[in-house]
Parts: sequence; structure tokens; C-alpha cells
Amino acid sequence: MVLKIVKATAAVRALCRLGLPAEQLMPALLEALHGIVPSHRNLFDWTDEGAQLVRYFFEGPIDGRIAQLYFDEFHNRRDADAMPPFQTLAALPAGVRGARELAHDRFYRSALYHEIWKPQGMHTRVEAVLRRPGGQLLGSLVLYRAPGDAPFTLADEDRLAQLLPVFAEAVASCGPAIADEPHL
Repeated sequence: MVLKIVKATAAVRALCRLGLPAEQLMPALLEALHGIVPSHRNLFDWTDEGAQLVRYFFEGPIDGRIAQLYFDEFHNRRDADAMPPFQTLAALPAGVRGARELAHDRFYRSALYHEIWKPQGMHTRVEAVLRRPGGQLLGSLVLYRAPGDAPFTLADEDRLAQLLPVFAEAVASCGPAIADEPHL
């Protein structure tokens, strides 16, 4: 298992240094992350400095009705009933927000969980806030696990945290994807 993670980490570091455009980098990166931190689905949100969503890439199929409901009802509004709203990224330092942040009854009883997360097979998450070396916000990398999956561990979070500098460098150099449009 350790050798598999070491090889996957080396592959991700190499991928990040290829200088690929965002449309090629992000799908490959999100897929490769499964070998380092197993997850059900992964997401990257490109933001501006004020944490306004610019673009996103969500691995796997997206139910358009659920996506539209999220942006119409929850994004920076009702999400605050269950978790820190998306806009709080603007004030957060670079680093990993652990799964324990959402491990509470209020989240699992929320409309956000039952109307958005659960229908898409998402149960828990770890999130990495990416910033340029000068501090400018680049976006948010989110790894999700499904109901019944093992919880994320501190070791998972540490492995993700170790890759943040190379992820941030790759994201900063490629810019946001032009193929994905937010449903705002």
C-alpha cells in the first residue's frame, strides 16, 4: 500500500509539472488523486481573490437539476445552515480543511446534505484551499467519499496537504478551464 501511494504521489507531481492546459490537467489530476487519497468523486473550483466561483470541474456525472438547485438555493446562501459557505474561502489560509469540520448532526440533517450531497453519492469531504505563494486565492480542491466509505483520516489529510504546493503551482500556471461554466 505504501509503495502504491509513493508511486501515485510521484505521478501526480510529474503531472503537475507538465504545463498542461486546465482542460487536460484537472481531469487527470482529480483521477490520479484517487491513488493517494481514495475518494468517490473529486472537484476543483477555480475562484477569483474574493472567492467568487469562476469555473469548476466535477469528476463524474452531474445531475443538471441538482447542480442548478445548488447554485439557485444553496451556494453562499442556505449552505451556511450546515457548513461554512463557499465565500469563506476568501479568508482561509492555504491548507486542508478536515472532514471533521462537517462530522456533526446539523450537517447530516440539513437540506444541503439531503438535497445536494446524498443524491450525488457524497457523504464526507476533505477540502484543500489553494493559494499562490503571494497569497492570492486560486480555488478549492474537494475530495468526497460516499455513504459507507471509510472516513477520511488524518493521514489522508496529511498526504493531500503535502501536495498542495505543487497543485497550486500547476493551477496558477494553467489558469481556469474554459470548458466548464458555473451554473450561477
